[in-house]
Amino acid sequence: MKKFIIKIGIISLVSMAVLMACHDDEISGPSVKIETINSGVEVVTNSSVLANRIELVNEPMNIVMSSSAPAKAPTDGQTVVNGHEWTYLAEVLPLQNYSVSYIVSIDNYVYVTYHIQGDVHGGILEVLDVSDPENPLSKSYISFNNIDINHLTVDPESNKVWLAGSSFVNGAVVIEIEVVNGIIYNSYTEVILNDIFQAGIPASANSTCYVGDNKKDDGKFLYVTCGNTIGGLVKLNAETLAYVDHMEFSSAKSVVIDRKDKVYKVVTFAAANTSQIRVHDRATLDVTKSITLSFSLSHQNVVSSFSGKNAMAMYKDHMVYVPLGSYGVKAYDVDAESLEHESVTSMIVHGNSNGVDIQDHDKYVFMANGADGLAVAHVPDNSGDPIIPVFTWDTEEMPASANFVASYYDGGGKILVFLAKGLGGIKIIRVKEL
Repeated sequence: MKKFIIKIGIISLVSMAVLMACHDDEISGPSVKIETINSGVEVVTNSSVLANRIELVNEPMNIVMSSSAPAKAPTDGQTVVNGHEWTYLAEVLPLQNYSVSYIVSIDNYVYVTYHIQGDVHGGILEVLDVSDPENPLSKSYISFNNIDINHLTVDPESNKVWLAGSSFVNGAVVIEIEVVNGIIYNSYTEVILNDIFQAGIPASANSTCYVGDNKKDDGKFLYVTCGNTIGGLVKLNAETLAYVDHMEFSSAKSVVIDRKDKVYKVVTFAAANTSQIRVHDRATLDVTKSITLSFSLSHQNVVSSFSGKNAMAMYKDHMVYVPLGSYGVKAYDVDAESLEHESVTSMIVHGNSNGVDIQDHDKYVFMANGADGLAVAHVPDNSGDPIIPVFTWDTEEMPASANFVASYYDGGGKILVFLAKGLGGIKIIRVKEL
């Protein structure tokens, strides 16, 4: 884990306030500090500079079918599987010393976060324009000195993006910044979470999600998982950034929203020797249901066996897919508190499952498996059905490995898959219906 130091820094502040609870859903008690930074912020928007961020490749994918036999491409150079043409379309070039930490697509934009591996802190937010899926573009990016950026969530209606980060100075932070038509604003607000937890100061904000379109109109909120030994789940008012509530527990890695029912539920994953998926009441954060994993979570062939990513992906009908390191990917029904699907054991050889995404249009499961590359499977049909890869794919750069995956559907028969390769940038795959 990275260490941080609490100290007084010289930064440009428009305002610093300690916001106490002031809404009906907010309670008295802990608070957050809010700092607005609007000087010394550099946003890269120069099109000539950004034009060099993405290189078009347009090559057929050298995939390996699940039988371990290479796929035979037709004579026209295509790779066709399951009625789709699969093409290695482009590469988002790596930024020196930065590793991709998270990717999400919203409308025609893809948001990417980066952090620096090791004890040095630094982060980046980059926005890609995929309105033309044949020619993705980088629209802008912003660097954050001394803050790792680990995760993000977006409200497209307000143009706000919230970043979960680890500050060298302040520990766990949430950054609010505006992005309009892919262009990032050159000022932001930093929410410091180090006064919330009785046990101490969490080193990092690991994951965040936004709820503003719930079926029961009771407010707009951010949910944030923080820390490792010290931390838990924090609820903030998304409009004021004021503290609302929190629950303390260790190893709070990931948070997603289960929107199946009329009243949404908050789902967290605590990754430790005894790992748990927990369902929280949206208002009180009380745990209403939980699933305890029957094994000790670990990652193989890495420096720390607990250092991998475990970002959950919420599907539908209460189903959450979880990347579980050397144990592959498993899918749980959080309402029934049951294991429904798991990847076949042969999927993981030398690597670890670090990321998972489900593309509902064509019912594909994409899994980023570290040294084992990208695995592509169909969404299982029935309870108990395994997750069986149709094929796997990887590129050969070292030491980069597949550490996250996300997808985008253009509404016209094309899917873009974004495979993060750590220090090796992002590989963009085009999946085209034939």
